[in-house]
Amino acid sequence: MTAMKSKPLLHLVLGVFLRGCVVVVLVAVARRAGLFGPKRSRTWKERCLSDVLAPVYMQLDRTKRAYLRYKESHTYMEAKVIRDGNLAIRDTLLANAHLIPPALFDDAAKLIEHYDRWYEEFERLRLAEKPELESRFVFLGPQGLRFPSDAEARFQEAFRQYSSELYPAAT
Repeated sequence: MTAMKSKPLLHLVLGVFLRGCVVVVLVAVARRAGLFGPKRSRTWKERCLSDVLAPVYMQLDRTKRAYLRYKESHTYMEAKVIRDGNLAIRDTLLANAHLIPPALFDDAAKLIEHYDRWYEEFERLRLAEKPELESRFVFLGPQGLRFPSDAEARFQEAFRQYSSELYPAAT
């Protein structure tokens, strides 16, 4: 009877030991990849800045300017600039998720969700109206899902922070 009781205990101890070993190996691999801790190197930050933060920052500025022009003209051309910028931001975030700082994961998800819904509505209206570039095009965006300006602000702040940290003389 004691031999039977010791087998489950042995399996439990071995299972805990092996899971611990797997965790140690995964943490070591993650550290070497620069995913957290002190190994989040300058190189990773430079890639984050050049591949994610800077393109997102520029596209956010571009779409904001296009939106201001759109409010004046309501032309399809300006709506199309906004569409192209929104898709560029969404695609940048999706293609470079491994370079998004962890503090911005939720913000990235909010932006992606907004842009997905925005694009669905935009395409629905565009296909129904088939506008020319100079045509009047009144588009209100996805109803019930406002633009996450708090996420926009945090991405812009991260861009400024990484820029000044990596290139202090340039700022």
